[in-house]
Amino acid sequence: MKASKSPLKKPLHGSRDEARPINYMDIRFRLCNPPSMPTPLDIRSSHSPFASRRRPSRNSVLEGSDSQSILLFVTVCANGRQRVFAHPAAMDCLLAAWDNAQDWHIARYMVMPDHVHLLCFPGNPSTPDFHRWLKYWKAKVALSFPLPLVRPLWQRQCWDTQIRQGGHFSEKWEYIRTNPVRKSLVARPDDWPYQGTLHPFVWHDR
Repeated sequence: MKASKSPLKKPLHGSRDEARPINYMDIRFRLCNPPSMPTPLDIRSSHSPFASRRRPSRNSVLEGSDSQSILLFVTVCANGRQRVFAHPAAMDCLLAAWDNAQDWHIARYMVMPDHVHLLCFPGNPSTPDFHRWLKYWKAKVALSFPLPLVRPLWQRQCWDTQIRQGGHFSEKWEYIRTNPVRKSLVARPDDWPYQGTLHPFVWHDR
């Protein structure tokens, strides 16, 4: 009489012998987000307003303000930090796009070679969607940009923070206007030609 063969035992859940499914989403995330990926700005610099921030702002803006004024400090960067913005033709392209996007007004701007700083506020009392406004004018600039570059023009994310006190307004602008000096582009802040004021802004405390 032949001895019956014992059935094969299935490996226990979690054992090393068990075939694990491949998580393609995890692989894709790791490929697109390597640990050494550079940040949009040198946020670890002691001079940077983002020195303590690791990621772009995800908080809902315009909430919890202790002032009647609504003002955002925004930084947008060129993709790959291409040095394409500090040029008269690029400046004209930016100004035309901002003039066409009036949901938010730009109080002051500073255009650096590879990124742009803005202080902006709502253009009407309904407080329109900030991110929609941002995407709108970035798209217009990208479509009509006059200089050769590597597409896409913009980094996907931006950095934004809400100014909640009048003193912070002056502090942020001082950081912005001295940026060209820190980068050794000019000797004095007023010598940098790619800066200006588009809409007057007055801070109103409660």
